[in-house]
Amino acid sequence: MATRQTAAEYSAAVVEAFEQWLENRAYIDGQGNYHVKEPYERRRIAPWNKEVKRAFKTVSVFHDAAHAFQEAGGTSDRGRIWQQ
Repeated sequence: MATRQTAAEYSAAVVEAFEQWLENRAYIDGQGNYHVKEPYERRRIAPWNKEVKRAFKTVSVFHDAAHAFQEAGGTSDRGRIWQQ
């Protein structure tokens, strides 16, 4: 079982990924790459794709971490990461 991290331990890129995932603006393709629906035209691979894939073993683990982050009240507030 993975250890839970606090939001302060997540990079700004991972926090951005969480927010976009939770807002249904991000998705994963058949090859395991994350994409953002907007504002990136032509649905290019998300700028945080590699970091998220390194940090989370599966999309399910990433999904669960995003929801745990949300439940804990996490937000980047445009760069300001919350701390407990």
